[in-house]
Amino acid sequence: MRGAGVGLVLTALVATTAAAQAPVVSIDPGSAQSTVVVSDLAVGGKDNPRYLTPPGNPAWDGVAQLWFRNSAGAVLSGCTGSLLVGGWDILTAAHCVNSASIASADVRFQVAPGVWTTLTVSTKAQMKIRPGYTGGVIEARDVAVLRLDALADAWIPRYSLLNGNPMGQRLLEIGYGTTGNGTTGASDGNSFFTDAVTRRQGANRFEAYCNTGGSSCSTTVSGGVPIAQRGVLVSDFDSGITNEGICKWFGFAPSAGTLPFGPVLCQNGYGLDEVGLGPGDSGGPAFVAGQIAGVASWIARIDAGPTGGFGALNGHACVARWATTLTAAVDDDCMANYKFVDAAMVPEPATYFLVGTGLGLMGLIRRRRA
Repeated sequence: MRGAGVGLVLTALVATTAAAQAPVVSIDPGSAQSTVVVSDLAVGGKDNPRYLTPPGNPAWDGVAQLWFRNSAGAVLSGCTGSLLVGGWDILTAAHCVNSASIASADVRFQVAPGVWTTLTVSTKAQMKIRPGYTGGVIEARDVAVLRLDALADAWIPRYSLLNGNPMGQRLLEIGYGTTGNGTTGASDGNSFFTDAVTRRQGANRFEAYCNTGGSSCSTTVSGGVPIAQRGVLVSDFDSGITNEGICKWFGFAPSAGTLPFGPVLCQNGYGLDEVGLGPGDSGGPAFVAGQIAGVASWIARIDAGPTGGFGALNGHACVARWATTLTAAVDDDCMANYKFVDAAMVPEPATYFLVGTGLGLMGLIRRRRA
């Protein structure tokens, strides 16, 4: 499988080109928030049906819109989240709740166009942030779990975390918020704080991963030594015409696809199905095979293009059950994030586990009646 070799790809590449000095490839953050930003190549642009996840879709109705309120009840900010197995907990990004002003949250599930079921997280104590989270724009520990006041309705789908390697596989991004297109970036409003907000979807793929560098994200590769503490999964927003993002990040030209591992990092994406991230979808899920592999965390430019446009890099906090360190004694941030989410969930009933359930659980969920 192509994704299984990405770490070896980077190691072997540097070992043949710069064995004497370990290069560090760094990016500066373009934004700490994110949302689906679709290509404008399809007829209808962002409102083309291929980008929409209609209310009532039995698979994705568990992706919720989050409104965060202060102690006076005023809405301060908004993100995206996902209902986890068990039905009590919402997975989102730590930076969504990392504010002393936030006192509660509305968790909004769409029933029909303009119609929502709202559950509540009534206290800050119910918002658990991954220990060690620093508050940096780019942060491998950018994960939080919100405990609902009451069990979610049975019709709302629940999701598990990916059990396995998320690299190189087609993933599905789902989110609310500011949208746009690959040329202008995240530029169009999406009525985020009204009932008219639209949930959108699209495809991408994790082609690189890195360790947290605080204000930047650095991938260090050298001399056959694998990278430890990998916790940030990185995708890019390809136009479908030329190689962007990760290909440029690692110094490849489109013509360099024949160089070692160039074909892995220099991909044209998924054509009209390709999407990127932009402000408003922080905390949203990146699904691989129906399970959540990453939590939307940040976007960044690597050139003069617009934030969220073609070529942008998209960062996700890894929550997959995927160990990448050399020894089992030390968890990298993928495994540490996974274990944090598992432990933060309400333990009842005891038969609920994150491993291996995926959307197979969907068959047990009763659909709501019309």
